[in-house]
Parts: sequence; C-alpha cells; structure tokens
Amino acid sequence: MENQKKLSIVIPVYNEAKTIHEILNRVLEVDLNYGFEKGNHSCK
Repeated sequence: MENQKKLSIVIPVYNEAKTIHEILNRVLEVDLNYGFEKGNHSCK
C-alpha cells in the first residue's frame, strides 16, 4: 500500500456567493506535487 498524503484547504468565503464556484474550480485545477493526490471532488 502506498503512503498517500492528504492536503486540506480552508477557504474563507464570507460574502463570496458570486465567485465561490470560480474559486473552487481554480483550486481543483491546480496540479499537485510531492505525492499528493486529488480526491473525487467537483464544483457544480
């Protein structure tokens, strides 16, 4: 079994109703390095 690393990202979203989908999509588009893997999350 491989040693999987997890990365938690906390994004403050006070008054961000107009932009939250764009913000989350940009975070999900980032390429991860150093053995981190992305979960199966999506922004709808």
